Amino acid sequence: MTPENLARYLSGNGSPADQAAVEIWAESDPANSAELVRLRTVWTLSLSPPGDWNVDRAWGRVHPQLANDPPGVALFRRPAAWFAVAAAAVLAVGAAWQATRSRSTVYQTAVGQQQQIRLADGSTVDLAPDSRLEVGNGYGRTTRAVTLAGRGLFEVRHDAGRPFRVTAGGATIEDLGTAFEVAARGSAPVHVVVITGSVAVRSGGTVPAVTLQARDVATVRTNTPPVVSRAVSVEDLTSWRRGTLVFD
Repeated sequence: MTPENLARYLSGNGSPADQAAVEIWAESDPANSAELVRLRTVWTLSLSPPGDWNVDRAWGRVHPQLANDPPGVALFRRPAAWFAVAAAAVLAVGAAWQATRSRSTVYQTAVGQQQQIRLADGSTVDLAPDSRLEVGNGYGRTTRAVTLAGRGLFEVRHDAGRPFRVTAGGATIEDLGTAFEVAARGSAPVHVVVITGSVAVRSGGTVPAVTLQARDVATVRTNTPPVVSRAVSVEDLTSWRRGTLVFD
């Protein structure tokens, strides 16, 4: 049994084969079983609460335990082996925590399906059929940014200190206190429809932002000034929410 196998087992990142190998090793000898229990205790003591992960601090908790615990089986008669197991477990837990912290929440609708999403700040999104919305795990704490592929209607709770931004295709749409719709599919231009309030639309590069007001519609191509239409029937353009499509 190698320190790496045990570290993966203790951190929960091992494969089914890793887990089975460690369990067989532990069951083969009472001394091995006792050693696994002791290792699990040391590993548990190394954990920091979520949001306060610090590898150096965790290792500081592990090291005194290693110094005070006498070796139990031949595998751990060398301090280097103890160090390898504990350090690998600490790093594995840290990596798993970082991965969990950075993970996004993804909403996906099928063809013919709609979904209403309430975000952590009270804003809502009506996600159109065949669309995908990605919301970062830290949404609402420091930033409010989402990524859209497809079509969605956003009703945003305004917060000047934490602007709400939608990235769609090559465009970035920033809320200025409003309800608006964004449509972005593949390489087609992005369409932004403002229902109430106003939004700022950027098309990337050095192109200045354009502010849209209620009943404005912008067609956005990357690195090109948006083309804006005024006084548009936004009720017709957003009729998909009622299960209908209006053609003119």
